Amino acid sequence: MALKLYGENAFTFCFFNKIDSDVRALKTLLGNLKRFDNPTFTFLKNKDKQGLKLEADIWLFPSFGKRSGFGEPDALLLVDGYALWFEVETTFDLSDSDKSAAIDSLRQLYRFHCAALAFAQGPIKMNGRLVIEGSTITSKDRHKPGQLVLRGHGAAAKLRNRLKVDHKTESPESHYVLLSVDQPSGGAKGFHKQLSASAESKFNFWDSRLEQTQPLQLDHCWYTYWSGDLNRFFKKEDFLAGYVPIKKGS
Repeated sequence: MALKLYGENAFTFCFFNKIDSDVRALKTLLGNLKRFDNPTFTFLKNKDKQGLKLEADIWLFPSFGKRSGFGEPDALLLVDGYALWFEVETTFDLSDSDKSAAIDSLRQLYRFHCAALAFAQGPIKMNGRLVIEGSTITSKDRHKPGQLVLRGHGAAAKLRNRLKVDHKTESPESHYVLLSVDQPSGGAKGFHKQLSASAESKFNFWDSRLEQTQPLQLDHCWYTYWSGDLNRFFKKEDFLAGYVPIKKGS
């Protein structure tokens, strides 16, 4: 009898469990994160990041609220002075006539940016409770006030000091990562061009909706994919042995 794990959450668990236990796997991941606006520039290519100690903490599924919160990152990777917010998808495809699913993924990255800004300010007291507060965007692209009550939220309570901007201590710099299980269609060059143009257009639109004073920049957004990219570095690994993928198009 063998344990089987199905879908995006299963992949996320298996993959980040490997990253957590193997510093070489972590380095491989960071070295293959491609910047939205320049795919030849990877996360570790920056000289400031080449000296990373690669000491990481990983939080899986630290939900920061659906209705009145800031979204649900699939993983939050804290490595040295950086916080990487991950959105994991089975497929991210901008070549389809219906791009709504891809736009939803970009919207999630934008919500993580809103969450990072709210955490950076630290909690405030509201009606006797400590609350992380800020602006975020709805699925209908409308502005809404985001609130996350810390009491009873174990992840947020532990992460609030790690994500808060404090000039007395080193504060993390947030980056946002789109990780797709399937390889995007349309060829690498075409995909890169579409991704950069779509992300820039949508981020600018959401910035204007929120009257954002700290806009989301493309140089803080990264992507990678498993099939046809990362998997070539893990050919002899079996950490995905029990993972059952969602069939593309289902």
